[in-house]
Amino acid sequence: MEDDEYEDGMDMGYGGHHQRGSGHAGYGAEEDDEMGYGEGGGDGDEMEEEADGDAEQQEDITQDDAWAVISAYFEEKGLVRQQLDSFDEFIQNTMQEIVDESADIEIRPESQHNPGRQAEFAETLHKISFGQIYLSKPMMTEADGETATLFPKSARLRNLTYSAPLYVDVSYRVMKKGHDCEEVTETAEYPKVFIGKVPIMLRSSYCTLYQQSEKDLTELGECPYDQGGYFIINGSEKVLIAQEKMSTNHVYVFKKRHPNKFAYVAEVRSMAENQNRPASGMFVRMLSRAGAKGCVGEDIDDLQYTPKPEFEGYFRVKNVQTELDLLKAWFSHMQEVKPGIYVTYNDDFFDWPFLEKRAAHHGIKMNEEIGFQCDNNQGECRAKFSCHLDCFAWVKRDSYLPQGSQGLKHTCRLLQKPSYVTILWRLIQNIWFALQWSSHRQWLRILYQTMLQHTIYT
Repeated sequence: MEDDEYEDGMDMGYGGHHQRGSGHAGYGAEEDDEMGYGEGGGDGDEMEEEADGDAEQQEDITQDDAWAVISAYFEEKGLVRQQLDSFDEFIQNTMQEIVDESADIEIRPESQHNPGRQAEFAETLHKISFGQIYLSKPMMTEADGETATLFPKSARLRNLTYSAPLYVDVSYRVMKKGHDCEEVTETAEYPKVFIGKVPIMLRSSYCTLYQQSEKDLTELGECPYDQGGYFIINGSEKVLIAQEKMSTNHVYVFKKRHPNKFAYVAEVRSMAENQNRPASGMFVRMLSRAGAKGCVGEDIDDLQYTPKPEFEGYFRVKNVQTELDLLKAWFSHMQEVKPGIYVTYNDDFFDWPFLEKRAAHHGIKMNEEIGFQCDNNQGECRAKFSCHLDCFAWVKRDSYLPQGSQGLKHTCRLLQKPSYVTILWRLIQNIWFALQWSSHRQWLRILYQTMLQHTIYT
């Protein structure tokens, strides 16, 4: 293909904007005595009346005026302007951004085994990188190898795809490393290499019908009233359905209707300006003063909850303002009661690591406060002065429950059945062996005997 075929290559158009100046008609600080300010300011009242009349005239917008604006918009922009602008943006900017973000192609050939002969280089690396892309007008190649401009009418009649050739600058480098660690680099540039064809949207900036007059369109066999916005694939007209989505890097705030626990929800979808990676979303929700579940932002008093007479419960509420105050209050309470054993469920994986990270975020070391420290290598959380028993480890090992049925609520319900008494028995045995190393053996033996009797009774 000759060089003159690239004259219609991609032209990056940069639009400009004009700023219109506006004059200001000011009033002087000094006025003549003929203005007559001492006569009651009659001229000022007339000016106010004229301003009120102008405001009333501006507000009186009839339905005919609205339809006139709508008709003028569609006469200038058309019905498919959003499709054409989207395609032009993809060709002019997005395609080049995709090429720039693509990583270089690296090929490391393996040295073939050749007895009695040593390879010339110890390691060879072939690297291929792509640079500027070029897109010409739609072209077609005849059987005799002759190229000509492709028009939409010809594509429809001959069952062709209305597309344009795409070219790219290719850089090829070979880096060879010898046995003496000496590197040799060879570089070759291949400008405007053909890599494929891109379907062209009719009436876009790269279409042969772009900015053609009605007379020229009629001579080319096209309808002057066809606004384009579609493709021709193998002679058939294809259209892409437009999809609406929220623009990125903008904060949207939505007000929720009652009843709802949230009063407002703020959403933002973040994405780098010059990248084509999926957007990452973030939500911020503000609780209402009295949501659907009675969520409030005020202090509450101590409460008493007794589901059954034998299970009397009194709950003391600790009202704090910040997360730091909550952590300090909990650590202080643990130092006060000094528990000798902690029985938890799945705390090795979730609760203790989370508590340790949040305390470290506020400059507090959990190991110095209550002696607990998480071992990430072993997946366990141990204490210096207490015994930690994570029941989830025993349930996972001895219960043979499926993965989705190992929750605390589901496990407690199954342990009440006679078939699962053996599981509880193994659980108590494991607790007993763990308590042998505790310093509070006397009262722990009483606890063990009580649990054993309760199990036999069940």
